Amino acid sequence: MVDGDLIVVFLADRDTMKSPARALLALSTLWEDVSGLDPVYYQELIESPEPREFRAVPAAVHGVQADLALGNVDFAE
Repeated sequence: MVDGDLIVVFLADRDTMKSPARALLALSTLWEDVSGLDPVYYQELIESPEPREFRAVPAAVHGVQADLALGNVDFAE
């Protein structure tokens, strides 16, 4: 995988280590270019941003990464 194709990283943080499920923090690496957006739409994005993180158990990480890479799901789902 080329670094430019990386859409998600999985981190083991303090909550991961404290949880019995050891759920990893999944973080989106994608950023939307807002430079050319209509000001009204831009304000809507600021007021209700898309989710950029969630937790996944280690056994599900491969499937989550594959589904995100294929576009089967996004962070909101």
